[in-house]
Amino acid sequence: MRKPHPDPDDTRLPEQHCPNCNELLTGSASFFDPHSRPKEGDANICVYCAAVLVFNADLTSHPATDAELAEFRADEGSWQELRTTQDAIRRAIAHRRRRHAWFSTAN
Repeated sequence: MRKPHPDPDDTRLPEQHCPNCNELLTGSASFFDPHSRPKEGDANICVYCAAVLVFNADLTSHPATDAELAEFRADEGSWQELRTTQDAIRRAIAHRRRRHAWFSTAN
């Protein structure tokens, strides 16, 4: 059986755990520009909990500070992309929870 190939537009990151939910983070992809690559200071959103993180120079991430969030908010387009991405992740999380609850009660 063939293993799936990673998307060539995904960026592999140094393994680290989300500082908010402790899930393992290993890659990054942009919903809005599939050819973009992360750089220091860019926003990064955890796909497991939707926490706003910020890339460090070594492509690990730290929780966004109040000053960094204010900077993101100042750029309306970037802030809208960030919020849209967070909303999509939160909807996916809620869907998984509802589905898990249904399977748990169906058995």
